[in-house]
Amino acid sequence: MDASMQRYADNLKTEEAAQSYSTKYQRIWHKRLSDSRERAVIRAALALTGGPHSRVLDMPCGAGRLTRELLPFGKEFYCADYSPEQLKICKSRYPDENLKVVQASCFELPFEADFFDLAFSVRLSHHIGDPDQRVRYLEELFRVSKRYVIATFFDARSFKNRLREFRRTFLGSRKRGKFTMSMEQLAKIAAASNWDMKAAIPISRIASGHKYVVFEKRED
Repeated sequence: MDASMQRYADNLKTEEAAQSYSTKYQRIWHKRLSDSRERAVIRAALALTGGPHSRVLDMPCGAGRLTRELLPFGKEFYCADYSPEQLKICKSRYPDENLKVVQASCFELPFEADFFDLAFSVRLSHHIGDPDQRVRYLEELFRVSKRYVIATFFDARSFKNRLREFRRTFLGSRKRGKFTMSMEQLAKIAAASNWDMKAAIPISRIASGHKYVVFEKRED
């Protein structure tokens, strides 16, 4: 795990940090607006995969903020995260659902190849500083899924990213930039693993650089 990703992961391993993160999208007004739009995008992305799927992976599930959107699209759910404290909160949020919780690293998923019909992994890649590790993370998702992968990426060419670069270059902003990828890079990585990029849906073309990307495995 690279240094940037390790810092992010370690910050969420304490109970206090996990509890704070679990309520962030309810406490902060612009996060509430983003949350509503994001859920609509998730439903649109999931609709492209059909379903309901036999087995679904939610990695990293975090505190389960978005897990509810997955429930209509699957029968058996595995919620994985690096933080055991996040997993506890996630499990407690869905007491009536048979969620299987697994502590794991996104770079070494403890599942056999083709174990899932759908692997869902969002809000993670932009924390991975090492480009090679970002590729490894995506390849792991391709390995464990036999049909679909949905993942988010911070688009290098998005308005939000270009604005951040302008502020850092000309206005002296010290805010850390997101670790980005281009859609061309994603398509190339996917093709190398025999996958195709089916769709890329932005959360917002102005207010966010995140895109929900739907990948589909090529038929042999």
